[in-house]
Amino acid sequence: MKRANSTKRAAILATIPHTKYSGVSGLVQFDEHGDLQQSAISLVNYKEGKKNLLEIVKL
Repeated sequence: MKRANSTKRAAILATIPHTKYSGVSGLVQFDEHGDLQQSAISLVNYKEGKKNLLEIVKL
């Protein structure tokens, strides 16, 4: 919304393909259809109240 300078759906969707952000889970960017490119899923479990990373699956 900030980059689109709008709260309107069409303006936000038009901005999504230009998103490129390097975060904790890796690079986040979208194709021209708004679909994630090089996305990843983190698989975790909890044991004795502690979060344990099992695997990072890249799609």
